[in-house]
Amino acid sequence: MPRLCDYFVVCGLKGEILETDTNAGYFGNKPPLLRSYAGQVLCHFPTNLQINTFDETAIRTQCMPEGLKLVKNVIPEKAFHSLLITRENGCRVYGSVLTYYEPVHDRKLL
Repeated sequence: MPRLCDYFVVCGLKGEILETDTNAGYFGNKPPLLRSYAGQVLCHFPTNLQINTFDETAIRTQCMPEGLKLVKNVIPEKAFHSLLITRENGCRVYGSVLTYYEPVHDRKLL
């Protein structure tokens, strides 16, 4: 029986340490709220499928192509985009991404 999707993935901020996203360019002396940070795959289900192995790096970079952003005061609207990952063997992985923001209450991050 065909599946609606192969994986369900949650990406976001993991832990209390903010790591600058090296794929998003050089930030120099930009203030923290203007920088882009590396998000992480927080969880995914199922763990792995033989017919479609899980590629954490590809999923993370396609879910958050501009990296993880911190915002203050005004929370942006939810956003939706689709993605396509083409693997080396020509196999394609399709996905849909819902991006939303949550308040951060940890003073160390702000």
